[in-house]
Amino acid sequence: MLKNILNDSDHEKFKAQGFLIARGLFSATEIHKLREYIIQTDFGKGDLFCDPVIRDVIADERLCAIASQLLGETPVYYGDSGVGSGTPPGRWHKDNSQRYQPEAEDWSEDFRIIRFGIYFQDHAEHSGGLAIRAGSHLHADNTSGKPVYIDTKPGDIVFWHFRTTHRASTSLLKGLKVPVLNQKIDRYVVPEWLKIPMEDIRMSMFITYAAPGPAYERNIDYMATRSAVVAKAKATDYAESMFAGLDPQRLVFRDERKRFTSLPEELVHKKHKEFDPAVQAK
Repeated sequence: MLKNILNDSDHEKFKAQGFLIARGLFSATEIHKLREYIIQTDFGKGDLFCDPVIRDVIADERLCAIASQLLGETPVYYGDSGVGSGTPPGRWHKDNSQRYQPEAEDWSEDFRIIRFGIYFQDHAEHSGGLAIRAGSHLHADNTSGKPVYIDTKPGDIVFWHFRTTHRASTSLLKGLKVPVLNQKIDRYVVPEWLKIPMEDIRMSMFITYAAPGPAYERNIDYMATRSAVVAKAKATDYAESMFAGLDPQRLVFRDERKRFTSLPEELVHKKHKEFDPAVQAK
């Protein structure tokens, strides 16, 4: 049985703010070793679950325990993970399919999808941290919610509701150590010499967990409209040996490759388009 990591107060904070930070959930040594492994490894273009080291991270008891507590049941992993490096200041955005449709099904109460972020360098004293709009998972726009800089140190894990508005690689100003939370000012106005440098090349890893249900099904259908997802599914080759040590009480794996590659080419896009189930059903 998975150990409870979050308390009632954590649940209430997540419900109200749409995100939490688990301080020191991993050791700094674990994060350093994982960073070095990622730097040295060619994962190909398929699902990271195919790599044995990354698979252990996706199925890590600590991450799965938090996901289980927030989702209310054993989390499902369905191929949504990735590693990245060197991201410039990003734009505010959400990850769900019906981002700006307040009357759409995505904005019902039973929306149980959570994304976890692991950052492999310091963002408390250095630029490059995630920024989140607190409470934005309750609003179908990109402007609601107070912007918050996520000052993670190696070993801290941040996780957020899939509807939460966020932006990558936020800069900190020199001297004041104040985050530049306005995306346009960060991207186009503040010169690099006024920003605190990153500790090292920015590296991050993301894992998405979900509970079965309508929100999960819509998200799978939406992912099938994204060209990067389709390409990743086509490049993925799961082997039976990958699942030998997977504890179904900790994590449920679903192979969604057929659904990710099921749409005609004209319905697949490189960038986000608001999801309409009726169009896809035709």
